[in-house]
Amino acid sequence: MFHLHNHQWRLEAQNPVSTIIDSITISPQECYTLDILYGAGSRNRVIGDVIFHCHLYPHFHEGMWTLWRIHDRLEDGSGKLPDGTPVPALLPLKDREQPPGKDALHPGYPNFINGEVGMPPHQPPCGVLDTEGNVVVCPTPLEEANFVEGAVPGALYTDTCPCHTAEECENVKVFEIALVQAKLTYNRYGWHDPEGRFFVLKGNYSVPR
Repeated sequence: MFHLHNHQWRLEAQNPVSTIIDSITISPQECYTLDILYGAGSRNRVIGDVIFHCHLYPHFHEGMWTLWRIHDRLEDGSGKLPDGTPVPALLPLKDREQPPGKDALHPGYPNFINGEVGMPPHQPPCGVLDTEGNVVVCPTPLEEANFVEGAVPGALYTDTCPCHTAEECENVKVFEIALVQAKLTYNRYGWHDPEGRFFVLKGNYSVPR
């Protein structure tokens, strides 16, 4: 089961009303060409490291995965990663918009991320609150300079909802969901997750008494 994060394609590339998917089962001796909708970064222009992997987690765990890095600034060959590794020059496709250049406040992903080479990553800024609702990890000035306009916790560097109002989009529908935790059994052999999560519509969920 091949799964690509943050991007989608049509099951039948030439059919404009074909089902939109982000994962597909691939059998031995099969191959697919994925025509990614909206290109790298998808419709909401996501940046950073997007992984694709086998969705059988033993395979994933053993290394059957890799990442697709999406840059936010032009890489002309002079840049380096935080550990000093040179970044090769990357040219945008001829039919794509030229990305902006780098400057002191916009050094390009991942160089604005707060971290230390070889050390565990920090908690993301604004992503964790204390019991009183205060932000535990505040962004550095460099991180904040690279936030998108109107950034919110969990969506600091990418606008995850580029269509915000009914005036901008037609047929907007809002779903209120609840997250339910319960034991999840996978097969007759008893493979299970004691803390499975299920998303359900709030209108279809009631708390047992």
